[in-house]
Amino acid sequence: MLKRIFALRTQRANKIAGETQLARGLRQFALNPRTHENFARRNQHWFGRKQRRDLIRWLHGARKRARFQRHIAHRSRPRPLFRPAAGRPGESLLVHPLRFRNRLQGALVAVGEKGAFDTAVARVLALVANQAAAAIDLVELVETNRSLALHDGLTGLLNRRAFDEALSRALAQAFRAEKPLALLMIDLDHFKQLNDTHGHAVGDIVLQGAAAEIRGQTRGGDLTARYGGEEFAVILPDTDGPAAFRMAERVRKALADCVVDVGREQVRISGSCGVSATDLGYDTAEALIRSADEALYASKATGRNRTSLAGAPRS
Repeated sequence: MLKRIFALRTQRANKIAGETQLARGLRQFALNPRTHENFARRNQHWFGRKQRRDLIRWLHGARKRARFQRHIAHRSRPRPLFRPAAGRPGESLLVHPLRFRNRLQGALVAVGEKGAFDTAVARVLALVANQAAAAIDLVELVETNRSLALHDGLTGLLNRRAFDEALSRALAQAFRAEKPLALLMIDLDHFKQLNDTHGHAVGDIVLQGAAAEIRGQTRGGDLTARYGGEEFAVILPDTDGPAAFRMAERVRKALADCVVDVGREQVRISGSCGVSATDLGYDTAEALIRSADEALYASKATGRNRTSLAGAPRS
């Protein structure tokens, strides 16, 4: 028996646990320190004091090795780094800022079991956070450039390029859905005289005020653009000619009631409107723009601050 014990002394604890019934019994025996002294004391007549001391030392070592093997087996079990529920007792929380070019963009938050985030995991999450921050900054830069390319810098409305693209898309969608589409053109009255009298800085303020007033009168699905200079355009999906005329009248009256404060002065503005629609016979983008522009100039020719509806297309 003793020879068997000392022969097993040099083997690993996990190999001992997997080979023989005797080895499994020894492992359970080694995990109970109270039996070590009793066993050696009861069997001290089998061997001398030195052998008894070595046996006790080996049994203590076997107990430590068995504990280590259980620890390794527990640590090697797969555990999730992220949990859907957070904030429960015993959970670990790792937060890493998303910072790029000295600008804080957010934070990466990881929640896991207790002890899930060691130094290696923290380094990996730091790399992920840095890459995510760079990607977010790139997306924001692309969106900013896209917005600058499609919007007017002074009024924030769509520019001429974006208007042409939006009108083509809206017209194609209207034909597919078999619904009408209207176009409203607005031109501010006497704007050149206002610029010459008060200066271009005041003219810019008036353009911003007029743009805000027009945007406030339109619906959510309507598209408002600065067509050029003091001229604005509004695309009205699912709107026929008479309904677009009523919309234009609301916009015209809102502009006539608008007063722009410029320093100690108050500047009143007005606008002339022209309306065209697909149900009036204009089925292309060029025809809509041309007919709405002709209706606009008809309003100016008849006294300004008026709304005109495009007539039937000329054959």
